[in-house]
Amino acid sequence: MEAKLMNRTFHWVEYRRYIRLLPPDPQNGTRCAFVLRDVCPFEVAAELLAGLEPRARVVGVESEQHAPEHRSTTSLLRSRVAAGTWEQEGSRIQIRVTSGRDTLSLALDLRNGSYRGFSGRLDWLDYYMTDEHEQVTRFNLGRSPHGDGEPSNREKDHYPSLFIRPCPSLEHFL
Repeated sequence: MEAKLMNRTFHWVEYRRYIRLLPPDPQNGTRCAFVLRDVCPFEVAAELLAGLEPRARVVGVESEQHAPEHRSTTSLLRSRVAAGTWEQEGSRIQIRVTSGRDTLSLALDLRNGSYRGFSGRLDWLDYYMTDEHEQVTRFNLGRSPHGDGEPSNREKDHYPSLFIRPCPSLEHFL
């Protein structure tokens, strides 16, 4: 091991990504998206994302080190929601959200959800960040080379498939 890494310690946090895709705006056709990255359970994330005003502008994600300690869990979670837009071309869904001064691009493939039914899952295709200096950082998704959406290492699946779940409280927006 390199000498400079000998005394370094790392704290690994496993978090999840929750995505809310909104239908096109009837006036201008804009397709808005919200992305939440946190360790919270699905029920908490669904309640938070369902409570966001669909056309509201969300101020970007705060860095962990600058987040005030005294905030409530809801406001802390809300600060971790990034807003952007999405496009669909065939089964590919491309999401672009702003997080501070960076732009995150998520590319997902709409697939059958096996036992969950038709078009029930999104598999990761690409995930990268473009910073304010136009430098691109690609994230290693750890996907199998077979193109089946499966992880290359089942013990370390950091980007699992996203399952599509209905949210009855949002059906009135359709």
